[in-house]
Amino acid sequence: MCLNIKKVSDEEIAKFYTNKPISIQEVCKKFNLCNVTISRALKRQNVHIWTRQELNQLDLKVDYFKNIDDEFKAYFLGLIFADGCIFTNKYKNNSLLFSIQLQKSDGYIIEKLKQKICAPRQIVVDKRDGGNSLTVINNVFVKNLINHGIVEHKQNRKIPFLKDKMMRHFIRGLFDGDGSFFRTNHWNLFLCGHEYFHDIYDFLVQRLDLNTVKITFEDNIYQCRWGDTKNVQDFANYIYTDAHIYLTRKYDKFKEFGFV
Repeated sequence: MCLNIKKVSDEEIAKFYTNKPISIQEVCKKFNLCNVTISRALKRQNVHIWTRQELNQLDLKVDYFKNIDDEFKAYFLGLIFADGCIFTNKYKNNSLLFSIQLQKSDGYIIEKLKQKICAPRQIVVDKRDGGNSLTVINNVFVKNLINHGIVEHKQNRKIPFLKDKMMRHFIRGLFDGDGSFFRTNHWNLFLCGHEYFHDIYDFLVQRLDLNTVKITFEDNIYQCRWGDTKNVQDFANYIYTDAHIYLTRKYDKFKEFGFV
């Protein structure tokens, strides 16, 4: 049975609760009220009630991706756009979860992302192939990603057209996830993706004056290849000039052939 020992307004409860992230139990002790009364008061005030996961990750920079205003945010946004996953956990109050995994040799990128967002969870190493993965369970953090087009189903993602100086970092991250470059008897600069591929393709052709090339569609993936030396050079200049974060193994391919 829930007993009100003293009359406390919803506004007073909400003010105390929103002063800093705390549990419902702490508010109960403060006002000598039961958790049902406190919860109802907060809901009437439209106050977000902190989950246990959120309270356990207070150092997490939940608004890291709210505004894409530096190189690292733009790069990680592009990489997540290509390789990141978002889920809704219907068994835990529809909480939102973000996860990304890269192969073992690219683990340093996962570590850098963890440092930037102050993620509380440890990086998980896959026992089968050594892949490194990072997971964040936080509604605010994930909603910021969703606001930039990173929705749950990759085929429905929309490219966020950022300010020009941020867009090249975003595309570098996207390329590190969905692109490749190698040499056979000619240059092979590949880019692939779902429906959003067309927006990226059009952007690169217009922004860098790249050749219009054939787009193929296979296994629900669009892809194209540029083989012209000038196109490869212009692309390399665009994504790597003054860059401070990238997949080394892909950068080294451009470096090997003198493009950077």
